[in-house]
Amino acid sequence: MSSPAIAGSCASATISTPSIFGARILSIEATIVQNYAYASSIYNVVANHGHYPDTTIDFCNVTVTHTHPGTDDTLHTEVWLPLRPSWNGRLQMAGGGGWVAGLDELARGTMFTALSEGYVTSRVDAGIPTTDFTTAKDWALTSPGNVNYNRLQNFAMIGLHDGALITKSVIKSFYGRPADYSYWSGCSQGGRQGHMFAQRYPDVFDGIAVSAPAINWAPFFVGQTFPQQVLYELGEFPHTCEYDTLTAAVIKAYDGNDGLLDGLISHPDSCSFDPYELVGTPVNCNVPGAPAVISKAAAAAMDAAWHGTRAADGSLLWSSSGYEANTTNGVLLSEGFTDDSLAREYDIYNWAESPEIMTLEE
Repeated sequence: MSSPAIAGSCASATISTPSIFGARILSIEATIVQNYAYASSIYNVVANHGHYPDTTIDFCNVTVTHTHPGTDDTLHTEVWLPLRPSWNGRLQMAGGGGWVAGLDELARGTMFTALSEGYVTSRVDAGIPTTDFTTAKDWALTSPGNVNYNRLQNFAMIGLHDGALITKSVIKSFYGRPADYSYWSGCSQGGRQGHMFAQRYPDVFDGIAVSAPAINWAPFFVGQTFPQQVLYELGEFPHTCEYDTLTAAVIKAYDGNDGLLDGLISHPDSCSFDPYELVGTPVNCNVPGAPAVISKAAAAAMDAAWHGTRAADGSLLWSSSGYEANTTNGVLLSEGFTDDSLAREYDIYNWAESPEIMTLEE
């Protein structure tokens, strides 16, 4: 059961107002949440943890709202303080995903799992009031060609740093002492955020766990759309069965190089598979309308995905997606990954820009 003494501290009036340089606290809200259970509709595992725990938890949910005077922004920090199980004396802050700083299922899953292990946990919206991790069109630009620099800074670093300091202040106020250790856990956008903390604010956390960090954005985003660029310049869009057949062929040829047949090519440097060698060979697919043989365009697309982003002179610009990558989930289809298409639009300040009107030189 929850400790009555600690639970009694879960009230707005009992939480001290955090003091953050350059910020003004607008409100503090505190509510008790009991028998909370969570299962994501998107993810079946939690980055840096494993599967979701099958349990219920009680916690005090504290939301602190603040602003930076003169910037017309509003930021929220959501702090979960464990009541059942009891606090383990540590903080584990959760990162976001995609174009969301923390108001997404990725962060919520991390928070639920961390809380079930006894951690205080928190997340921020960084002044970006959206849960849609697939787009930044609503906040990244004030208008075509004009970046919303205040929101961008909040999203990139300031809102995150504020949130970490606010979380620590709430912990000290609620439990009467600071956390013994503080950690960051994030994947994708949360991975980038973790790298940012390590570089800009190295004293905030005692440990940082990141997975699949979304860093090196400029070459990464170009690399994600490069196979599609090849298809647009060829003017052909092969059937997905061709990609599946080529992927199955390369896995069959090189899966065992690491001594284990597990569907993964763990030693990619040992792979010298040439997709063009299978042009004209049968496609292994029973889907109506599927082609009989592999086309040259399919080989070109897979070559681009497997061997990395290349400049017009053939030099390598970014690494490949991997031989066993799922190339029929949008990577080689006519629709690109939303993050990549948005990044391309923002980089060249043109909302309408898309691969079909770009060239390899660009």
